Amino acid sequence: MGLLVGPRDHVTPESLERLAFALSEIAMEHRANHMPTPKVKLEGFVYFAWSDTEKLVKIGWSGNPEVRLRDFKTATAGSVRLVYQTKALRVDERRIHAALKRDRTSGEWFRPSDALTAMIRALEAGASIKDACEAAEEARLRGEISAIAREIPHKSKSQDAKTLKV
Repeated sequence: MGLLVGPRDHVTPESLERLAFALSEIAMEHRANHMPTPKVKLEGFVYFAWSDTEKLVKIGWSGNPEVRLRDFKTATAGSVRLVYQTKALRVDERRIHAALKRDRTSGEWFRPSDALTAMIRALEAGASIKDACEAAEEARLRGEISAIAREIPHKSKSQDAKTLKV
């Protein structure tokens, strides 16, 4: 099994940058706390799980999402089901959290939104984490523009005609 460096196990400049960033973050944190740098599990998945009880989406990272969700279901009273998972680094989870920060309720829990839906659809279509985050931002902006447009009072055609007559 090779080292995971991208969403499709291929080496790209972006995936090498993500790997270097993740490793440097871990090393800096451990140096700051005078701790030995641990062996880091880089292979894993970012997963999206729906909670029927909370009506929220949990976005997390795990080496084995199925086991993680089974443990999670045991710890909570409600039903939780896996919606989507993609191979990713831990730093990718943080990037996704940052892209969806407006929808965060607490910790790793997020409200359903157009941005979240756009992100999952982009990932399902094979987009990179970066492109999926951009798709989420575009969806958010479209939603904000639509909301603003709905608030603008619209004149009827007869009002416009009266305005034009001087």
